[in-house]
Amino acid sequence: MAVYASYRLYQCESGKDCRPAYHGHQPCRHFLKKAFEWKANEDLSLVEISNRLQARGLKMEDKRLSHYFRNPFYCGFIVSKLIPGELIEGKHPPLVSKNTFLKVQQNMEKYGGGNIILQEVDELPLKQFVKCDSCGTSFTGYLVKKKNLYYYKCNLKGCSNNRSQKWMHQHFEELLLKFSIEKSLMPIIKKMLMYLLREKTKVSAEDHKSIKQELTKQKNQFDKLEERFATGDIDQTLFNKYRVKYQDKMRQLESEFDPNQNQLSNLEMAVEKCLQMASELPSLWRNSNFNTKRRIQNLLFPQGILYHRKKDNYRTLKINSLFSAIPYLARLSSENKKRDFDFLTEIPAWVGPPGLEPGTT
Repeated sequence: MAVYASYRLYQCESGKDCRPAYHGHQPCRHFLKKAFEWKANEDLSLVEISNRLQARGLKMEDKRLSHYFRNPFYCGFIVSKLIPGELIEGKHPPLVSKNTFLKVQQNMEKYGGGNIILQEVDELPLKQFVKCDSCGTSFTGYLVKKKNLYYYKCNLKGCSNNRSQKWMHQHFEELLLKFSIEKSLMPIIKKMLMYLLREKTKVSAEDHKSIKQELTKQKNQFDKLEERFATGDIDQTLFNKYRVKYQDKMRQLESEFDPNQNQLSNLEMAVEKCLQMASELPSLWRNSNFNTKRRIQNLLFPQGILYHRKKDNYRTLKINSLFSAIPYLARLSSENKKRDFDFLTEIPAWVGPPGLEPGTT
């Protein structure tokens, strides 16, 4: 985490006996907290605050004050260089409350800037989820205060890839619409999805059968090895050599054998939840809170999505397997007017619809 040494404030008691006001280039907590409060409650200029601090024995330039005032560390958060634009709640005690910090930011904007960089607000659920198609950098967001409009932007300095929140959200809902289904189609699409899952499970069952047979073979050979060692047919050196060989092989086979994979009841529950969500996907996302929107986004597109500025559209990287099949199956079910299900045998294998696994658009 990018927590710089200058953030470690000198731990001294507040009050009249707080001297000296500066300790090894670290400002005293008491006076820095006072500076935040003056800015938040009295809206003093940086120069005025600097003069007040100097009168109390602390020399600090107004530019340095601006650096402190803009740092979310002092209201209990830290920023990681590994996750640009994200605020992470820290374990350190905050110097000022979040409300005080936000009031300082609001007052700071009166003296310059005009755009407030926003780390986590309900209006910007696509931040960090959408990435720039040009450089791969995650988008962050900001508010143009004069217009009271939100925007998303590439977090790479100089990239200048940005778009309005309204456009980004509208087109994201259009993207979600591609993976939506009419409720009237849910029964047949459920049957189709379950058919594909059963076909996939059959292949898995055959693989598991061969793995189980090989595991049994290795265990029998290991039992014979132990018996030969016990009867003196082989010495300790030879026994140790082949024991390691058989044990490594058995561990590898056991790691590949998952006896729970054939539980179709769990798969059926997953299909039902998937279809229920798909029947109301755009409106579900639109009307959800920030955290639920993020969960829906990450469920459908686990690697996020890309925004291409020149083409002015989205491109997906990978799509959840269940949802990736929906557009293809919805088209098939619409074409099958009789609803007789005989055409299911003509559906390709699970990865059958070209380009759906992993899906890209």
